Amino acid sequence: MIRLDVNLDRRRKKKSGPNHARPGKRLFKSITKFAYIRQNDAECALGKNSTRRRPVCSELELRSTLSKLVRKNPNNFGIPQGSPLSGLLSNIFMLDFDAKLSTEVSRLSGNYWRYSDDILILVPEGANVEELLNFVTNLLSSNGLAENVNKRLVVDFKSNAGVLKSSPQMLQYLGFLFDGERTLIRPSSLSRYWRKLKSAVKRQKYLVESGESERLRSNHIYQGYSHLGYRRRRVGGSREKHSGCGNFITYALNASLVLDSNEIRGQISGHMNVIDDLLKN
Repeated sequence: MIRLDVNLDRRRKKKSGPNHARPGKRLFKSITKFAYIRQNDAECALGKNSTRRRPVCSELELRSTLSKLVRKNPNNFGIPQGSPLSGLLSNIFMLDFDAKLSTEVSRLSGNYWRYSDDILILVPEGANVEELLNFVTNLLSSNGLAENVNKRLVVDFKSNAGVLKSSPQMLQYLGFLFDGERTLIRPSSLSRYWRKLKSAVKRQKYLVESGESERLRSNHIYQGYSHLGYRRRRVGGSREKHSGCGNFITYALNASLVLDSNEIRGQISGHMNVIDDLLKN
């Protein structure tokens, strides 16, 4: 099993003369010539730290204080993170790459998957892995791309007494770990959830202590950080209607169902006790 990560931001725009303008050139230019302000620069200029719950600045501050800090993308490639076109553009760009790599992997009786810049290749025992990796490297290079070799993983799966085990480590892909039997959520994702939960509770307590809020809004915490944030209720017959909003816990519960993993449920089983303790103390 091979997992690769591709630097999609290395895409290069080929030069073309005025008589060879391509459809969508104006859109391409507008999205690649984006402007931005660095968060650290804004915080220093304003003399305050930004939070996710409140805007970094007012419109007046943006125009009067931060306008001089605006930077423009100096390159003729790269698009801003979070653009809804990112996935579409990357898939269009990778069509030829996908076709050629899929053909090569199929020749080895293997399987190939790609989600954005994360590549997963499964080949049977006996396949020449080094030769396949060289093929991928050359194919990426011919498309103006490069692999992030620091994120490369080559994992062997072998059956021992009917038990499938990974070696030398668990496979990591799209935020999950797999060792041949168990599927788990990556520890760093769980740590990020716990940090955000503690920060949210601390924020709610601060609002009460500072007088900005009359009471501790625990319902916001439960909705944003527990399984109560997403419910299903029956609406006539067998139809179900979703209410509330999803969060990390509901994501983990859905993942445990899709991946048939009781281990994932075990990873988050104590979250309600933790929330209750944080709100009481």
